[in-house]
Amino acid sequence: VWSESMSSIAERIYFQSPVWLQNILVSAYGYRLYRKRYGGAFKQILNEVRSIDEMNTDQIEALQAERLNRMIAYCEQNIPYYQKLLSERSLTSQDFTQTSDIKKLPVLEKSTVKDHPELFQPRRGSKPWMVQQTSGSTGSPLILNVDEYTYKLAMALLVRHEENAGVPFGSRKATFAGRLIQPVNNVIPPFSRFNKAENQRLFSSYHLNEHTFPHYKRELDHFQPLEIIGYPSAISDLASYYEQTGYTPSFTPRAIITNSETLLDWQREKIERVFNCRIFDYYGTAEYVTFAGQDNTGMYRVNPLIGLTEFLENERREPGTKNIVTTTLCNTAMPLIRYSIGDMAQTRLEHGFCPP
Repeated sequence: VWSESMSSIAERIYFQSPVWLQNILVSAYGYRLYRKRYGGAFKQILNEVRSIDEMNTDQIEALQAERLNRMIAYCEQNIPYYQKLLSERSLTSQDFTQTSDIKKLPVLEKSTVKDHPELFQPRRGSKPWMVQQTSGSTGSPLILNVDEYTYKLAMALLVRHEENAGVPFGSRKATFAGRLIQPVNNVIPPFSRFNKAENQRLFSSYHLNEHTFPHYKRELDHFQPLEIIGYPSAISDLASYYEQTGYTPSFTPRAIITNSETLLDWQREKIERVFNCRIFDYYGTAEYVTFAGQDNTGMYRVNPLIGLTEFLENERREPGTKNIVTTTLCNTAMPLIRYSIGDMAQTRLEHGFCPP
């Protein structure tokens, strides 16, 4: 992880460079990320994710129960917060033999983790694979440590989500997210940069408007992406400009993957109409404790490997919605057990939910 000063220097060098050099720098950083995301045990983890598709409900329960027992045993030996909590309740890992046993522990609020992050970190252990920082809706920072397996599992879950949507790993991908690829006041095209490592063209969401749209259209026509991925708002804006100008995309993606924002019904309808393909949204968290991807029916299916997800009643929420509470089943760098994310969902089927 780069220090803040190194990141600032690198950013300054990048923005002062010509576009051709920026593409090289983006790809160089892309290769660095590619090794971090997809190197080492990634292929083995991806095969593990794929194997879940063949499991029935009883097998998934057994898998999660075993992982939960292992995680509680780890916390009992290594994590100060849970050592104290388990001792106070006269509990040991032997008291957690099925997933329903998780209810023996109280719900963990985000404020507790923010105020005392050191209590959730092992007394002794290797350096975390990555450190995640998120402000959340309150603006108060939350620092999270993530181990290598959990980080690569999260990458594998997204790859599998894309595969299920019909997009093979390594396909041409157009990304519309929050990355600032050039200063906001720089309105000189092009408005994308190419990451050769992942066969990915990164488009600026900040520069898209009625005046710049022809440049976006030209770059997309040339690139012919098999996948568009990013924020629903940005992709919806792109679809709007196609409709307003009367143009039809010269390419048909196999799928559009949305994330990070709530996908609204009118956005889905417009995007699917313009690009003539399905949207497969997914839900994940900065804490790396849950992952749920939309299937062909529109339901969000919770993956059982990364975490154990509960949907709890809350009278203060609007009727029909439940609080999402999750337990990590793998992240030994900073385990969060019965952690209240702060989001809510409408549950309809076992292992499935919809956003409210």
